Amino acid sequence: MNDHERDEEHNISLEINNASTMNKDFTSDITNHMELPRKKKSRLQELSSTVQQLQKLNETINTESKPNEYEIFGKHVASQLEKLSTENAIIGQEKIQSILTQLRLN
Repeated sequence: MNDHERDEEHNISLEINNASTMNKDFTSDITNHMELPRKKKSRLQELSSTVQQLQKLNETINTESKPNEYEIFGKHVASQLEKLSTENAIIGQEKIQSILTQLRLN
């Protein structure tokens, strides 16, 4: 084997070693940045927290006040006013407000 062949063989060997080292470094970097699987305990804690949040939300929804008879009547009156022309709706509002004002003053 002549000097030129030895040099080529040496260069190839260096390139293989460099590639191997780069591959190990790359693999190491990926492993270091990967998230480890969550432990069962943390999954249980996360699930427990989610259940508590859902329970609080359920309580909030169930404790909201239901509309009373006055709110329902108000919506009914609003529905009827919407079916009138703009002018008649304004007149109707004025008459309703006038009656309510008189009743409050008594």
